[in-house]
Amino acid sequence: MIESLRWEQFLRRSRDVENITPERKELVQKSAPALSECHIVYVMNQVGVWGGVKIIFEQANRLVELGAKVTIISHFDRPRWFKLNAEYKQVPFGMDVGEALPRCDLIVATYYHHIYECVKANAAPVVYFEQGDRHLFDYDRLSQGEIDFAYKQFQLADFVFTVSKPTADLIKKYYDRDAAVIHNAVDHQNFNATGSKFAWDAPYVLIMGSDHVEFKGVKDVLEAFKLVHQVYPHLELLWISTSEPAADISQIPGVGKVFVQPSQQDIAALYRGAEVFVAGSHYESFSLPVLEAMTCGCAVVTTKNVGVLEYVVDGSNALLAEIHNPNSLAEQMLRVIGNEELKHELVQQGLLTAANFEWSVIVKKLAEYYLHCASYSIPAVQGLDEWDIYVSQKDFLNNADYEKFTDVLTKTHSDTIEVPKLYNQWLEHHDMGRWEIAARKKNTFVKAKERIFCVVKGNPNIMDVYQGGLDLFRQKHYEQALAVFLRNTNEASDPKYKAVFTKWVILCLIKLEKDEDALNLTREAMKMHPDYTDLYYLYVVLSKLTGSSMEYNQEIHLIHSLGDSIHYPEFFFHTDALHKSYALTYNAFQA
Repeated sequence: MIESLRWEQFLRRSRDVENITPERKELVQKSAPALSECHIVYVMNQVGVWGGVKIIFEQANRLVELGAKVTIISHFDRPRWFKLNAEYKQVPFGMDVGEALPRCDLIVATYYHHIYECVKANAAPVVYFEQGDRHLFDYDRLSQGEIDFAYKQFQLADFVFTVSKPTADLIKKYYDRDAAVIHNAVDHQNFNATGSKFAWDAPYVLIMGSDHVEFKGVKDVLEAFKLVHQVYPHLELLWISTSEPAADISQIPGVGKVFVQPSQQDIAALYRGAEVFVAGSHYESFSLPVLEAMTCGCAVVTTKNVGVLEYVVDGSNALLAEIHNPNSLAEQMLRVIGNEELKHELVQQGLLTAANFEWSVIVKKLAEYYLHCASYSIPAVQGLDEWDIYVSQKDFLNNADYEKFTDVLTKTHSDTIEVPKLYNQWLEHHDMGRWEIAARKKNTFVKAKERIFCVVKGNPNIMDVYQGGLDLFRQKHYEQALAVFLRNTNEASDPKYKAVFTKWVILCLIKLEKDEDALNLTREAMKMHPDYTDLYYLYVVLSKLTGSSMEYNQEIHLIHSLGDSIHYPEFFFHTDALHKSYALTYNAFQA
């Protein structure tokens, strides 16, 4: 369900890019901020166990150590597999990441789908950090629509940088953008040749990657190992993967063990103990595992993908095999296995190569580049006096949100600005948010509306826009309120407003102690509005109220994953925390 929601969001963004009308304003150069005064925001597509993700986290941590303020924004939970020192902000799936951007000096989009969202926010210059994907390395297999979409995204970014010259060449070839090159680096504290080796009863070949991901070439390496195992039947294969393998490893002779998402320290120990590390990638922009293996004193066999050609010299610091060619991989593996002289040479030259990719050197180049990009700013296009503003500074929950709000007013091309107003008088222990107009440009008709997630305290005496239903509910006239909300539900043409009214019908039924009716209605409503988190929360509450024996783990997972439904006109704040504090919120549902 979550994946389908994300695809719908992608399609919406794709249409938005097609309909861009105002061109990007020319950036204004200013004096570069000191790194200690620079706020850098990384916008991330995902935060799972991937080499590209690890590089971003390493960058963030190293920049924090140098004194920068770094915030990472993603739709997903804060990762537990990496010790992250930067500030982390999870954004609900219903919100574009651009809407969640804080005030900052620089935005780093780490996946091209996010470039438009970041640029549209007009918050700061946007750098696109390209680490390579099928839009570069599988270009001939893209549809024309995918090519057009990627091309437009590349044109929107203010700056582009990548991790290798071959990747920069492809960016120029396909998308006509010049890209700065700043190499990746290895964490030499974890990855080095002096630490402990993994203890295994037999000599082993080490591989890394998921066989669910075709371009990693794991299937090619497994086929190659079968050939090698015929020559060296005592040799085994150990496999590091981000997920359980699709292949039945019991059917592959010599496969000793699969390590799913091991720690960085365990990966280093596995490198050190291996006879050879084998990488079969069809493409990489800068192959980090190959460099990590070299750093740990492990001989390497790898395919000739463009990423390793940045630092691999065939026959000197690694052996190169043909891409998509198990026989070539097997041939190179057989060259090094049992040949101690060649193995020693590869290891020594690999260590010398890896020494050139220290984070202490790379992060200084990165900081210098980011400060250069941050020395530009987005110019204002109008003053605050051109707006009718309906909120004041004291209404905002914090001053940072107020500053963001006023900053947007001076730079936006929209005519109307909405913010979420917080109300805590409607249902005990429950904060609710409702999107309301906070500013409207003077002497203009509404052409373009923009939402900014800057929370404002709502006026408890606000006019009831629900035809009196809300006032009746607050006065505990639940039967009358139910009739109003049922009428609202039937008359609503907007599906999202229909979902909001249905929620209030459910709340009225609960107050009237018609819990079974409320539970049945909630089940039906979840089918109609599968991305409205409030309904999943009410389902969990009602399951407890009715003593239902049905499992609701999936609903709890969706509450946690989707986050607050801020893409709806009205929503519960902190829904994930609400379901965890059921003992506190139980009284709110009593008549």
